[in-house]
Amino acid sequence: MKKLLIGAALAALIGAGLSAQMTIESAGAATFEMKAHTTVGVDLNNGASGMETAIDQMQIWFEIFPYATRGIPEKESDVPVASIRAEGSKYAFKWFSKQENAPGQGTTYDEFASSFEFDRIVAELLWKEWWFRVAGTEPSMYVDSASLQSIFDDVIKESQYSLVPISMLPVSQNLLEVGDAEIPMSGMLSAGGDLGFLDFSLKAGSKGTWKTNEDQAWIFGGDANLKPLEGLTLSLRGLGAVNYDETAPGTNPLSWGVGADYLVYLSDKVALKPFAGFDGKYETVSEEFTWEAGGGVFLYWRGPEFKVTDEFIHQWNKEFPVGLSLSGNLDQDGYANVVFSLYEQAGKESLVPNLGGFAEIEAINLSAVNAQDSALAAAAKVEYVVAKKFVPYAFGKYVQGYKSGKLTDVDSLTTMLGLEINPVKRFTIDLRYERTDLLGNETDLDNGTLTSTFKMKL
Repeated sequence: MKKLLIGAALAALIGAGLSAQMTIESAGAATFEMKAHTTVGVDLNNGASGMETAIDQMQIWFEIFPYATRGIPEKESDVPVASIRAEGSKYAFKWFSKQENAPGQGTTYDEFASSFEFDRIVAELLWKEWWFRVAGTEPSMYVDSASLQSIFDDVIKESQYSLVPISMLPVSQNLLEVGDAEIPMSGMLSAGGDLGFLDFSLKAGSKGTWKTNEDQAWIFGGDANLKPLEGLTLSLRGLGAVNYDETAPGTNPLSWGVGADYLVYLSDKVALKPFAGFDGKYETVSEEFTWEAGGGVFLYWRGPEFKVTDEFIHQWNKEFPVGLSLSGNLDQDGYANVVFSLYEQAGKESLVPNLGGFAEIEAINLSAVNAQDSALAAAAKVEYVVAKKFVPYAFGKYVQGYKSGKLTDVDSLTTMLGLEINPVKRFTIDLRYERTDLLGNETDLDNGTLTSTFKMKL
């Protein structure tokens, strides 16, 4: 007990962490950023107390070519014109250093890299509303109309940068997906038009080149998006492969998908977006038919374009919308998943003034089919801003143990109670109690840890 009291006193009085971040922008072309921390804490299980120091990040980012579309841009013309362009491209050099602590020593990793980023590259012939595409980086030929969707989709893709990973279970966003992995192509040509209320394309590709495609493996497809009303989009996709089974036995699919989404504004900011989709695939070799149906709804109370960042969810400031989403998908075997997501930014503009936080609930294989178990996971954080200086918060995450389709009967429960204090601008003190308990056949109750973090952003 004496050790615990001494450790707790040290954590509270000495402090627990120090971090600093400084960004210097030079004409929008250069950025310098640095983060560091020292943590002092106590483990209430064994009374151990100590400190950790690390230079978390130091980077210099030179943006040589700012974000823009380069090349010959897309434009309407009464005569055919050739357009080859990189949309949203930028070029930069980046130097990055990170120190990770091991007991009694620190290890620094340095990296210098050049970066060329772009939204897409397109080479096409344009004439009025029509186009003929020679090449492009967009998804080539695929069917994917029925998918789980969430306001956290972009965050889930980079869960390695999250302090608390949003995706907790092996949730399949697509129970059925037909694309490049199953029907690879060495080349493709496409043509289509954009009539405003309707855009469409027709595509053709081959498995190999004229030197390697001896089996005459070809694939044909098309897609269309119809907008009969403002905010309403109806989509149709389809593809069919010929002779693919010669080079990839058992794979010669005929696939199609239909989808719809409708963005409805209930006020100037509040918007509702229901969506639904269906994908089907018929294997002409095995004569097997598989399908997936999915749907859900988004609700945005600050508008669909309003996005925020949260270091608790994503350390690299990935943006995501404020709102909630509910989505589910189901396949021909009755395998079903459901995901509920919610985020609100605490402040004066919150639905309940100054109240914010997030929630994520995931359920997989609800009917426990295919000789596999169903599983559930949930996480939530609630925070409240008091007098613009204090933010008490509570966090909880429960995950059922799940491996290879079976419950492990060892569940985890993580809880946090904390208080953020903002005495002056750009300076925060974070006091936190945290524990992770194991429940089930191997119950292991955690006494937890006490930490205190000083954060500074310059």
